[in-house]
Amino acid sequence: MLFRSNLHDVNIPISVTYIDPTAFGHYERLKIHGSSSSYAKVFAMEQKAQFIPVEEDIFYGDLDFDGEVSATDITMARRYYQGDIDLSAEQVKRLDLNLDGKIDSRDLTILRRYYYGAIKELPII
Repeated sequence: MLFRSNLHDVNIPISVTYIDPTAFGHYERLKIHGSSSSYAKVFAMEQKAQFIPVEEDIFYGDLDFDGEVSATDITMARRYYQGDIDLSAEQVKRLDLNLDGKIDSRDLTILRRYYYGAIKELPII
């Protein structure tokens, strides 16, 4: 039996790191929407599907892409600032919490204050 899908558009979030090649059936009419820096673009190219880049809102402070600012994000920020780990360009963008184009102790302080509820919104302008 031949599988035919009526699916024409799919949005793939940046957190997705693998998609089974048979996930959506036929790809000749499928439009895959996603971040240009995500696996969605790689998958679309591999499957010869149309890729449509979308501008995603930046989730400032969320360095581990789990959808929240947590103690893990604070630890990652500190370790990056100390030079112990590298971050991707997307993670660095999420860590520039005062939008000054650099990562410094002010960004770490802002992140901690946000985590503890002293700041209600990121980024700080």
